[in-house]
Amino acid sequence: MQLDSSVAIVGFSGSGKTTLAKLLVGFFAPTSGEIKISNIDLSTITTESIRNNITYVPQKPYLFSGTVAENIALGNLQQTSQDKIIWAANVAEISKDIEKWPDKYNTKISIDGTLSGGQQQRIAIARALLSSSKIIIFDEATSNLDVMTEQKVINNILQIPGKTFIFIAHRLKVAQQVKEVFVMQDGKIIEHGSHNALLKKHGQYYNFLYN
Repeated sequence: MQLDSSVAIVGFSGSGKTTLAKLLVGFFAPTSGEIKISNIDLSTITTESIRNNITYVPQKPYLFSGTVAENIALGNLQQTSQDKIIWAANVAEISKDIEKWPDKYNTKISIDGTLSGGQQQRIAIARALLSSSKIIIFDEATSNLDVMTEQKVINNILQIPGKTFIFIAHRLKVAQQVKEVFVMQDGKIIEHGSHNALLKKHGQYYNFLYN
């Protein structure tokens, strides 16, 4: 995998998409073969270094009892300005929601379900965008968003230079917006290429879209 790119990993449930994502972030090691990023074998890098350079955003985000700003800045509290927090919220399309809340960015978040699933996911996305990581993996991290909002969020993210974004996608609309698509089946990558190139193959990706 090369840096400064955008990738979607697609496939049916159980095809191995999340397993692959967790291998990339070092949650567990491969039983065979090797994983390289920019020709560097991940097995030669410490777990701490991997986590500093790769941010993983799960489908169900972690939020804590605190303000909206504190939740967005989690892990980056020392060097994160209010302007950066607002920038990240704008990219994640959560800023309009926040501005409607009584205390805006100082609104206290409760973990008892007062926020919708989509709001929680967008706060987690904003947090990830503030990290210094060169690679960000979104594992179904937009699954609770409506199609229009999801498309806006992804379009916004893809405008950010100097990072690689990997989307584990259940909606193939995501795959149409990135540079390269990997199709998984039974734990294996069976196709890869751009959206248009894969359509011309009339393979599994084509079948996902039209069958």
